[in-house]
Amino acid sequence: MIADSLGTPAVWNQQNLFGSSIRERVRGRGAGETGWAGYSQGENRNGAGLNVIDELRQPKTIGSDRYDALIITEQHTLLGSLIWNDTVRYLRHFHDRLIDGNPEATSYLYHSWISLNDKDDPTRWIAYEREAYWAWQCVAVRINQSLAAEGRTDRVLPLPAAASLAALVERATRGAGLPGISGSSVRQTMDRLFRDDVHLTSLGTYYTALVSYATVYRRSPLGAWAPSDIEEAQAALLQQMAWTFVTESAGEKSAASLEACRAFVSETFVYTYWSYVRDTYWRQEGSVVRAYAKWLQHLSRWRYRFSRGDYDNPLTYNAAHDRAYWYPPPGREAIAVTRPVSQER
Repeated sequence: MIADSLGTPAVWNQQNLFGSSIRERVRGRGAGETGWAGYSQGENRNGAGLNVIDELRQPKTIGSDRYDALIITEQHTLLGSLIWNDTVRYLRHFHDRLIDGNPEATSYLYHSWISLNDKDDPTRWIAYEREAYWAWQCVAVRINQSLAAEGRTDRVLPLPAAASLAALVERATRGAGLPGISGSSVRQTMDRLFRDDVHLTSLGTYYTALVSYATVYRRSPLGAWAPSDIEEAQAALLQQMAWTFVTESAGEKSAASLEACRAFVSETFVYTYWSYVRDTYWRQEGSVVRAYAKWLQHLSRWRYRFSRGDYDNPLTYNAAHDRAYWYPPPGREAIAVTRPVSQER
């Protein structure tokens, strides 16, 4: 609706497998580690069961057009997904299916946000999402390094929805707040943006849609359509904030190298991530002592894992073996360098 209202209409389809990882959308639920059943699972724009591989290669549902953009999400427990769900390889596999149909297309890795730890004080959540922004960037850096080494010009780009939400929350809950968005208290403001600890209200959804439009189209969303339950002044403010965030974040430097990524994740983000998981999830599930013991165990193991220079670390690149690292295209056999998927939780 936003795109149509600004004279840049979109034709689109979707694959929505509720709560899924990219791995499940590739391999499938209950399909184990063989085959590509996931590409035909989940809800589509109309009905379900569309074969995404065939649709991306030769679209049947959008007329004669080719897909030029793929917006793809991963579960918000980012480090867990990187290890347990093999995010890097499955994201590359999905991206390659897009490129099969259009070599000039771009994938956008949509940064999903972790659950709020406290709707009365989102300060820690804001700080977490600002750090997580760089960890999400590192996922794209790993894949893009491999694409560049193969002489390809296609790329996976960031769509930093989580960081954009953090910026909105910070502005709305501090100082004078945002007219029409901020409530009489921090809690009331958060309830205007979040239905619970992770799902958005109409205001929050509209804002992330504006950020998505501005990122993919590289155009301002000012003057766009807005849902009937959002006031004109609210819509104008969210449009301006979305455009400001996208233009400012576009000017930021991305992670410089995989070496910098490994250092950042192993020395900084592992601590931030597991500390947040400990206090937001584990401490609510049972014993505080057990939560801290689990935290110490994960902290030491994962600091070591993300500092390694072999394929047990998903942020490692090895030029001599990289082509064999990726999963083969559907229907083809290939020898792959594999690493065991850790089952530790």
